[in-house]
Amino acid sequence: VILTTGANCSPSSDQWLRLMMRNFTPTTDVVIGYSHILADSDRRWGSRVRTFDRVTRSLQYLIAAIKNQPYRGDGHNLAYRKSTFFANNGFASSLYLQWGDDDVFVHEIARPDNTRVELAPEAMMTVVYPDPAWSHRRNKERREFTAHMLPQKAFVMQGIMSALGYVGLASMAAAVATGYQHPLTIAIAAVVAIACAIAVMPAVGRSCQLLGARRLRLSAPWLVLWRPIVNLGYRLRSAATSKSNYTSMYN
Repeated sequence: VILTTGANCSPSSDQWLRLMMRNFTPTTDVVIGYSHILADSDRRWGSRVRTFDRVTRSLQYLIAAIKNQPYRGDGHNLAYRKSTFFANNGFASSLYLQWGDDDVFVHEIARPDNTRVELAPEAMMTVVYPDPAWSHRRNKERREFTAHMLPQKAFVMQGIMSALGYVGLASMAAAVATGYQHPLTIAIAAVVAIACAIAVMPAVGRSCQLLGARRLRLSAPWLVLWRPIVNLGYRLRSAATSKSNYTSMYN
């Protein structure tokens, strides 16, 4: 079995190997682990946006794998059988990429019946970045570039939730704009806004707790609306710098 991590990572406990390996049943070929930065290691401006983005992106592929629809892994904490690696010709299909080969590789070898997820806190890897803000921008651009090589249905639900959020916001704004002289209209709009916020806050708080991230309960409603705008900016930037994502033989 091959268990990969990074030079800037450290195990959360001395149980890392045991907990990752306990998932290898006779039918298991891939174990998807999780890595995170310490909650207090990024406190600069924009840290809440970065934390929310990391948690949301991680939940996408972790929940998909738990629901037997694996499509991505985390090279900082990923295990697979050596026999599976050679049967797939290793990273042959992604040699032209500077990064993102772990995503493409997991997409190729992971199936509903051969993949498991390990989320015990003791099995997580802690990643250290000297400059968390710069590293997040770099990693985000790389992920956006390789996203088109992965099944797009994995991102549909996120788009639907974001769209519903904007529809709700637009509806409340229209209600206030057309009935601003009626206190009942404003009261109903306020109740709807508060209800939407209350619905989002516990889910985001619980997700941050599960993944060892900074708590974001109070800012969650605004982050849900802001993230699609941030993603659009990264997609445009990634498209403009796409050449740097390929190895020199393809430049």
